[in-house]
Amino acid sequence: MKKLLKEYRVELIALLVVLFGFFLLVEQLDIRVTVFRFISQAYNQIRAAGINIYSVVSNYAKAITLSDAIGWVIIIGASFFFFHRARYRFLLSIYIPDRTCPICGEAVRRVHRTSWDKFLQRVLFSKFLRYACRNEECRWSSIALSRHPGGKRPGTEKKRQ
Repeated sequence: MKKLLKEYRVELIALLVVLFGFFLLVEQLDIRVTVFRFISQAYNQIRAAGINIYSVVSNYAKAITLSDAIGWVIIIGASFFFFHRARYRFLLSIYIPDRTCPICGEAVRRVHRTSWDKFLQRVLFSKFLRYACRNEECRWSSIALSRHPGGKRPGTEKKRQ
């Protein structure tokens, strides 16, 4: 049955769309009014939330002093710098330039990434690959960057003459 569903999936979807079209022709509901009511209620809720957020922010902005504003700018700027450098250091720590096992020195091979690897790749905005040691006794496995975090691999810089 699964094979049949998989093989004729497109045709079945087309049949369901045709049946839905017939349903819309014969039904007695006023779908337009229902959809319009839903959209208008959603708009009103979003508008009310925006007004509440605006009032909270404007009340805070009225009460803030210049030193508070400078403090927030410093905190946000320093936090951004800190996380940027921490990301760079982490990426540098998992870079394997010669694709050999750091424990035994054997060559490594690519293996499938885990869900955690994929999550980390999205959070850190970098392309990761998972490698494992070819030596059966070593059992080392880790993620590694596909490129050097600085954009260029060490030793590939052009030398000035």
